[in-house]
Amino acid sequence: MATTNDAKEGNYIWSDDEMVLFCEILIASFVKNGRGQGVKWSLVQKQLENELSRKCPVKSLKNKYDSMKRDWRLWKFLKTGETGLGWDSVTGKIQASNDWWEKKIMEKREVKKFRNKGLLPAIEDLWNQLFQDGYATGANVVSTNIDPSSMKQDERSGGDKNENNVDEHCHLLELMFLKHFFK
Repeated sequence: MATTNDAKEGNYIWSDDEMVLFCEILIASFVKNGRGQGVKWSLVQKQLENELSRKCPVKSLKNKYDSMKRDWRLWKFLKTGETGLGWDSVTGKIQASNDWWEKKIMEKREVKKFRNKGLLPAIEDLWNQLFQDGYATGANVVSTNIDPSSMKQDERSGGDKNENNVDEHCHLLELMFLKHFFK
């Protein structure tokens, strides 16, 4: 198994595809184990090493996770509450005047990294799923004009036959709400 692409362990330069894979593995871990349960780093390490065919020390994975979270906060700082910004969907770069960039860099020096290198929309979406307090996926949504009792169980749950009690409980609450609302 290959080590890292740098002589010093832990200074691996991640490609966008590798970062997407890492995020997807983390999200799957959160879905399986629950967000509040913490990351099972040894399992993430094993899966990532199998996919990438290279060694991924747990410490490096934790550092990458922390680095992504810092970058996500910086990215949100740049985009939140701003109007009149341009967006290049191919490069993922924010298009703004030099004055705007200089002002933002004066406020937070770390955002300078995003001036010439954007963030792929796919990575931004994955980071939102990882780091936002609540992220709406659309799974298990029942429209108010559809009778939930008319739906098959696998339609309500996205097809997963191994539902846990949380989804069933949420479904029952939805039914109670709808019955009360539509009396």
